Amino acid sequence: MYVNINNVKYNIYNTKYLYVNKLENNNLNKICNMIFLEELSLLNTNIYDIPIDIFNLYKLRELYMRRNFIMIIPKNIINLHNLRILDLGNNKFSSFPKEVCYMDFLQRLILDNNTIQYIPPEIKNMTNLLELNLNNNLLQTLPQEICLLKNIEVLWLYYNKLSNIPNNLIDIKNSLIIDETSYNINNISFDNEILIFSNIDTILNNIPILTKEIYIRIKCKHNIRNIPFGCSIFEF
Repeated sequence: MYVNINNVKYNIYNTKYLYVNKLENNNLNKICNMIFLEELSLLNTNIYDIPIDIFNLYKLRELYMRRNFIMIIPKNIINLHNLRILDLGNNKFSSFPKEVCYMDFLQRLILDNNTIQYIPPEIKNMTNLLELNLNNNLLQTLPQEICLLKNIEVLWLYYNKLSNIPNNLIDIKNSLIIDETSYNINNISFDNEILIFSNIDTILNNIPILTKEIYIRIKCKHNIRNIPFGCSIFEF
């Protein structure tokens, strides 16, 4: 059950799931006292700074703060040892928040639609990460350390400015989905099973031999050559 904190007329401090669509100053104090919260959604609530007291919600497993104006993350966030999903998409991050790199318990990190240009090597510490979404940022390169995320299953990278990706990135997992738009497909030297392209306008040569599925957005202009035997192409 989701509760709108602005309209409640009863004691909600024992609730586990809270969705807030309008935030007032006094509401933050209420939220920070809800010690049993496991899921908190503060979408589009005009937040500029994450209230430090939120990091006392030790039972929190999912935190959604999309479409705000957040630029930095306090170091206290590492106190949320039970947090598994952190969504900070559509905020104002110009750099990858290094603080989250020490949250090795995170499983999903969503940072799409920011202006991030650089991923720090400390990302290697996020060993339990299953999904990393960095769509629509300003990334030009990826650090080699990203290849150490052995448990990652989905890596979203489209609408960036990448010129290349680490050659051993596929060592993470054979079924890794790389959704990227700007790196040169002709330089791919590893074997993906799935390739997804959202915004390409080029000739695709030398598709990895183990590729089984290629997904291409319908609006893309493309010319695919030398398709591996048994590989299927889908438009979306």
